Amino acid sequence: MNRRLSSGLTPFWRVSAAGWIIYFLLVGLYGAWKWLAAPDGSDAPFGGEKLAGFIAFGLASSIFVHLMAGSLKRVSIAGDTLLVSNYLREIIIPLSQVEYVDGPDWSSLRRITLALRAPSEFGEAIIFAPGILDAGRVARELRDRVENVSAPSLK
Repeated sequence: MNRRLSSGLTPFWRVSAAGWIIYFLLVGLYGAWKWLAAPDGSDAPFGGEKLAGFIAFGLASSIFVHLMAGSLKRVSIAGDTLLVSNYLREIIIPLSQVEYVDGPDWSSLRRITLALRAPSEFGEAIIFAPGILDAGRVARELRDRVENVSAPSLK
């Protein structure tokens, strides 16, 4: 039986990140188009300096938002395997392929990073956000399970 480790809000965070990026892209392009199309700049929503500041802020904040929420994965656990999804495809990662568990970090999402021994379809690390109050417990449980799977048995 699968048990979800990531928050139920993960799809919301991913969509919000995409919406943030699209908003700044569209408004920045519209502002640039209006500024360039108006011969004297009178029809532009804001002047060149404000437009440059808006685009710079939009670019910097979009990179930050993508790094914080756009890369989150949905993670479930079933026995000794992790089911990881980016909402377009799902892959299976054995716990034995997890090198270490890092986190939760101190961001508002309390993200947990799973560093893999070998790259997967989603890269060398899987980042997910469990429920805010569950982050510490989920990280401890994963660390314990990874150590138990990775430890050689003495016979």
